[in-house]
Amino acid sequence: MMRRFNRLLVLFYVLSDAMLGVCAFALAYLLRFHGPIAQVIPPVKGVPPFKWYIYMLPFVAALVPIAYHVQGLYRLRRGRTRPGLRAFRRFPRLSLTRRRFGLRTHRPPTYSTSHS
Repeated sequence: MMRRFNRLLVLFYVLSDAMLGVCAFALAYLLRFHGPIAQVIPPVKGVPPFKWYIYMLPFVAALVPIAYHVQGLYRLRRGRTRPGLRAFRRFPRLSLTRRRFGLRTHRPPTYSTSHS
């Protein structure tokens, strides 16, 4: 049952990412050629018809999930530490590395004993 739920969850992620990729692509067209950006930076070669962009939408819908899959964003990692919490464990290692290479953030003051 849990494995089936995981597959449905990944399917939901893939479909929502594809749909959001298509929406972002269409929104980018509208903002660039019919929005405030067109007023500031006018299109030099004219406005391409939206029909050309509609023909490219299936490719965008396929490429976005493929790119996310290649990056490993659809792997479910349940029961592991969140990536943000893992960063806190690295700080001691960073301080050791700083000391090893002589990169100190705070140097103790040196006092002279002679008062001339």
